[in-house]
Amino acid sequence: MGGGGVQGTMFRVSFFFFAALAASGQTFEVASIKPTEPSPNGMMRITANGGPGTSDPGRITYSGVALRSFLIYAFDVKSYQISGADDVLSKQFDFSAKVPAGATKEEARIMMRNFLAERFGMKFHRDTKEMASYLLTVGSKGSKMKAVDAPAPIDPNSPPPPGPPPGAITKPKIGADGFPELPAFAGRGGGPMTIMMPGRAKMTCTSCPPARLVETLSGQLGKPVVDMTGLTGNYAFTLLFEPDLSNMRMAGGGPMPTGGAMAIAVKGPAGDGPPPASDPGMDTAPPLLSAIQDQLGLKLEAKKAPVEMVLIDHLEKAPTEN
Repeated sequence: MGGGGVQGTMFRVSFFFFAALAASGQTFEVASIKPTEPSPNGMMRITANGGPGTSDPGRITYSGVALRSFLIYAFDVKSYQISGADDVLSKQFDFSAKVPAGATKEEARIMMRNFLAERFGMKFHRDTKEMASYLLTVGSKGSKMKAVDAPAPIDPNSPPPPGPPPGAITKPKIGADGFPELPAFAGRGGGPMTIMMPGRAKMTCTSCPPARLVETLSGQLGKPVVDMTGLTGNYAFTLLFEPDLSNMRMAGGGPMPTGGAMAIAVKGPAGDGPPPASDPGMDTAPPLLSAIQDQLGLKLEAKKAPVEMVLIDHLEKAPTEN
């Protein structure tokens, strides 16, 4: 990179978090983590709930969440901004932590970083890297998304909608398109809901601002996406596409931040999954870039841009015992 200017300024600062842990004093009151057990019915529900700013600020609970998503929350970054230790970051864990009363979102993120340093021996540094990205624009024929009202605000004191009991094995109802139907509490956070099956995926939103769509597309593509649509307000849409697993850095899913969205993945042999779609046009799915243009009336254009990165220098393959 060249001389003067912001783009020419590189920074690299190493952090050794064991020292920071002792100095900060910001830790969860109680925290436990364990590897996610495989589901015997081939279904995997990935959830992330609670924490400051949600209806359950005193507790953070994850189920089936990839370790990469823990770092996304801890550093307040996107998936593509984390590099290194991919084999460890793809592992999925169940996690529960009690957050001290009155803690802010930023303090909870520091607690998560301290937790990762203590239990996984995490060390990292920051750097800036030029990488491929996308501009999201409106296509020549206009947006095909339906404009809708914004969702009603969630009362932070209201209890979350009832879901299945922890550890319960439930068999989802299959819709006419061959995808499992989303549970009643889906969409509470206002973000897109994604169901992934072998070779195809379905993203649905009942009321999303463009920023939430951009955030989800960044996770699917594994690259920055910049909103250049000029669209405002909230939109409803359904997007059917073929997921590119080589680009999805959040292997194993994991909607983040907490309370934002939910993903359901259908795994296992073809004979164990839902029946094929009844609509002949739904039995295959187009690549994401084509689906965005044909189904939503939007367009993704490739470009390059400098991106701040979190580079993982060390991360143990398994946490120390609870």
